[in-house]
Amino acid sequence: MVLYQAAMQNKTAIEFVFAGNVKPDFALPHNFRFLYSDAKPAECVHLALQQCQAPYVINTSDDWVFGPGAIDAVMEKTLERKLPYDLSSMEYFVFGNQVTDWEYVLFQDCQVSYGLSHPRGMVGAPFERQMIEDSGGIDQRFYGIYVMEDLLLRQWSKGGVVETVRGATCNEIQPCTLHSKTPDWEILKSLWVTEGLIMHERKSPVQRYESK
Repeated sequence: MVLYQAAMQNKTAIEFVFAGNVKPDFALPHNFRFLYSDAKPAECVHLALQQCQAPYVINTSDDWVFGPGAIDAVMEKTLERKLPYDLSSMEYFVFGNQVTDWEYVLFQDCQVSYGLSHPRGMVGAPFERQMIEDSGGIDQRFYGIYVMEDLLLRQWSKGGVVETVRGATCNEIQPCTLHSKTPDWEILKSLWVTEGLIMHERKSPVQRYESK
């Protein structure tokens, strides 16, 4: 419950919806719901999105620890954003070591179309739930990771930028390899990159999950 305890150090009202196949063996707090599912992790994200009620969502893992007030800070910036597609990210740490903004740039080895900047990754950024739905939701081609990067790129393609909120921190306490060459990473590249060029528009429609 480290994630929960850290997240509750915020004034923002928080609803937790976790989906997976490992049932908690303890009583859940009043604002924490668990959805049992044997589905792959990406579909669990889809299921949780369907069940949550809040207008903004942060996709998280149980090995993330938010700094005090971090959710308040990114929510405040999100509500002040210039464009509806802009995103406010926390500062990202892995085992206490900070990941620089450049290290979290997506597709560093690719070029971008004229007039565009490289899309930046994010951690702990609030997404508007209705905007996720309007853009097609979670693509069922993904197995477990990079589903949020796909959503980020959809907002980047409409002019959205990622701003890091200094002092709002997220520390990942399990091993992590950025931009690892997993099948999901290759799926993400296949949707957004052609011959080393990051496309301004997604190359194929979202393969949506059916609503349940």
